[in-house]
Amino acid sequence: MDPRNAVISHLVENVAATAVSREPFPHLVVDDFLPADVFRRLVGTIPALDCYERPERGVGTAERGERAILPLSHIAQAGRPGLDVEFLAWLNGLLGDAEVHNCLISAAKPDDEPLRTDSASTYRSQVILSRDLPPYEIGPHTDIPKRILSMIVYLAPGIHAGQLGTTLFSPDDDSFSCGKGIHYGFNGFRAVKTVVFRPNRALIFARSDHSFHGLLPVHARQPARDALLYEITYSTDA
Repeated sequence: MDPRNAVISHLVENVAATAVSREPFPHLVVDDFLPADVFRRLVGTIPALDCYERPERGVGTAERGERAILPLSHIAQAGRPGLDVEFLAWLNGLLGDAEVHNCLISAAKPDDEPLRTDSASTYRSQVILSRDLPPYEIGPHTDIPKRILSMIVYLAPGIHAGQLGTTLFSPDDDSFSCGKGIHYGFNGFRAVKTVVFRPNRALIFARSDHSFHGLLPVHARQPARDALLYEITYSTDA
């Protein structure tokens, strides 16, 4: 089997075999998301910090710290020594495959919130390497309105820590929702579940007006938080 097809088959079968959790909103937690050899290569090619873009520092009370990102679509321009451009470009193309799109969306979408999945031309994906530099926190938010789906794949090897995991929230006022993706402070929300940080674990969920998630305060003594972020959004020309 072609290596690309073998990886896609692994992803599709692994996601399809994972049950959807419903609280506080529909989501999947998939362990061993990538085949072991692909994950080892990905971790081995995590670039030095100077290869990343550093677009944001703490904003107000809802966010604190700094996140550095490297969109895999920018890999060719990064061109830094030691950066495995060929592999990262291959991974970007693989995760952008329509079969992967459809598998993730079909698995994660709430039954009562149908999504436009009629053709790959109606949406696009983006794959990003991210590194959160402690101390860091992200207040509860639902993501931007054009987002269809978010996936966070934990990368850093040898780390198994609840403190670095993404937390799912519910508002204290059960009627509260957010259609704009605003980042809120922690007051007014309760932490329902933290998806423990374990390498090669993926958190997958469809964006909704109730999909509040964030990162509880990560203290300076904690290691940097490396992750692969995968986003599917509606195309602007759809």
